[in-house]
Amino acid sequence: MSEGINYTDRTSKLLEDMPDYVVSFINRYSGRGKAATMFEYSRDIFVFFEYLINFHPEFCDKKMIDITTDDLGKLLPEDIDNFIATLRNTKDKRFKRTDDAYEKSMRPKKKSLTGPKKKNDETSEATLKRKKATISAFYSYLLSNGKVTMNPVLASRKIDIPKKKLIYLDFEEQNKLIDTVINGTGLGDNTRKYHSIYAERDAAMFMLLLDTGLRVSEMLNTNIVDFDLNKGKVTVIRKGGDQQDAYYSDECAGYLWDYFESQKARFPYTSEVELPAFTTTKGERLSVRAVETLVKKYVKAALPNKAHLISPHKLRSSFAMSLYEASNYNLLLVQKRLNHASVTTTTVYAKAVEKEVESSRNTLQEYKLQLEGKS
Repeated sequence: MSEGINYTDRTSKLLEDMPDYVVSFINRYSGRGKAATMFEYSRDIFVFFEYLINFHPEFCDKKMIDITTDDLGKLLPEDIDNFIATLRNTKDKRFKRTDDAYEKSMRPKKKSLTGPKKKNDETSEATLKRKKATISAFYSYLLSNGKVTMNPVLASRKIDIPKKKLIYLDFEEQNKLIDTVINGTGLGDNTRKYHSIYAERDAAMFMLLLDTGLRVSEMLNTNIVDFDLNKGKVTVIRKGGDQQDAYYSDECAGYLWDYFESQKARFPYTSEVELPAFTTTKGERLSVRAVETLVKKYVKAALPNKAHLISPHKLRSSFAMSLYEASNYNLLLVQKRLNHASVTTTTVYAKAVEKEVESSRNTLQEYKLQLEGKS
């Protein structure tokens, strides 16, 4: 999503064309998620209704706002399958047809509320699965309120997403990256001239990311007062709004100490004024976009073959994989450090490691020998 977009206004404009029960569904979740998420939910339902009007024979004479819950209650699992198939195969996500009857009923063209379309970009399986999940949640809401008698999405075809290889930096690659961040190794001459200005900050920041697995937004929202360098912890607001302590190593604490002392000297402050932990040279809080740019710059210099693969989130994955291996494959520890609500989310790291399976080849035999030795 682009920065600076008013998602609340865009959601309101979409809801103007939809029935009241859709508004009620969106409002039910409006206080729990981000405005961008509410916009996505609204857009998914908008596209679903648009499909029904343009392609389903029972809806061709209706306007979107006139679709009733009785109408939705008549839909079958195959209708959901057809919706997904149309999404999968069309490059026009607004489902505009070209037959004469439809052209006559077309309203004057207006700017798309559902966002820009990419040329020759068919919907990905992951996006299809998310849209289908939205429609299923919508039907579950109607079902719980007695508006429909079944959720047709539950009996529709399953969407299988191809498994992607987990991308991360191993210990050796992380060391190369840190060397570039600290010493400017591999940077171009023009970039290296100014490296010393940012080296202390960037070293502390990259060390913290690779040492804690913090999300960039979590890190950037901290102030210096949130760090306890003696105990090696920082208090952050996690995704979802929970406050939690994240722990880092003594080595990382050393880099943070050097940087924070420089910051305090450059930007004197009192207890009433909290200085952001990571700032621009003017003392303004660093943005997520700025960190994304820094990651690209340093990875390109340190690991050019991975420059197109590594993002700030991949540094989080790198931390997770390193911790998983270093902790003798303690998945629950990784879950806690990453602040995953469920260990199911964390299993992606277990699936990416073959060493654990390989090293367990003789585990049962060794255990039997131990038992025989005790008997």
